Amino acid sequence: MSDDDHLELTAPVTDLDWEHYFDLRWRVLRKPWNQPPGSERDALDPESFHLMLRGQPDAVVAVGRLHLNSPEEAQVRFMAVDESWRGRGLGSRILEGLEKHARTQAMKRVVLNAREEAIDFYLKHGYRVEGPADTLFGTVRHARMRKDIGK
Repeated sequence: MSDDDHLELTAPVTDLDWEHYFDLRWRVLRKPWNQPPGSERDALDPESFHLMLRGQPDAVVAVGRLHLNSPEEAQVRFMAVDESWRGRGLGSRILEGLEKHARTQAMKRVVLNAREEAIDFYLKHGYRVEGPADTLFGTVRHARMRKDIGK
């Protein structure tokens, strides 16, 4: 049995869960571009669906968030996998969990803004590029991607 088999896919619940969840988002998605702690959060967090993969003891190694843009469209944001855990399918587990939740909410499509280095990952999961998206911090280019999931 590998270390990956012991990872629990769950939503953050306790204050400690949230602390570890937001810390991973900041370390992976903001810190490398000298963004301050707190920049990994936004006003949609309280109303969004969050998932994380947690190892023992309480080490959060992958995270992702889903929020609803409309009655038919959900958006994935803040996908992050700890650098030392990459290449093991953890991002796929998070993404599949977020898509599953979107289906339970009767969403017809999921959209996201993928960093250039993540485009191939999302293409492998059935997303298609729709065009360019915002460039973060003046250097991190993104592509707008979409996957139809509903009838």
